[in-house]
Amino acid sequence: MPYCPICKGEFVEGITHCKNCDADLIAEKPQSDICSSPIEMNRYLMGKEVVVIHMGYIDTCREGQDLLAGYNIPTTIQAAEGGCNCHGQQPCVLACEPKELERVQKIFNDRFQKSVEKEGIACCCHSPSANEEIKLDGDAPITCPGCGTSFTPADARAECPECGLVLGV
Repeated sequence: MPYCPICKGEFVEGITHCKNCDADLIAEKPQSDICSSPIEMNRYLMGKEVVVIHMGYIDTCREGQDLLAGYNIPTTIQAAEGGCNCHGQQPCVLACEPKELERVQKIFNDRFQKSVEKEGIACCCHSPSANEEIKLDGDAPITCPGCGTSFTPADARAECPECGLVLGV
């Protein structure tokens, strides 16, 4: 029986591709889980085209790698080229196969939204007024797109009294 090397799914004879993982099937059941460790993921991705999905220090790259491994998305962590060794840490990049970019973006976006909801804050980039220009004329009250506070600005450049967001020029 053919198997998917990523999700370990078992398929009927004649099927050659796992649509969920976008992976060609293999004849033998995989002996090791590709996403079981960073070493296994590096072996799987060695020689394949990868794209950077995150740049940061090792702790944030490992966190992203662990998160994506839970979704059976193999990733690799590499030293960032030309990065500054600030604070005694070498910048790293987290990379995956290009075919996984859409899934990775959805996973990261969903996680961000959940954290925003958990904190009880509004995400201004998803509010209806996020892309609207805010006109400050000094007489009319405005609503801060960051926290929703309504206030009347003193001039063409105003700071929200609640969250400190600077509005205007």
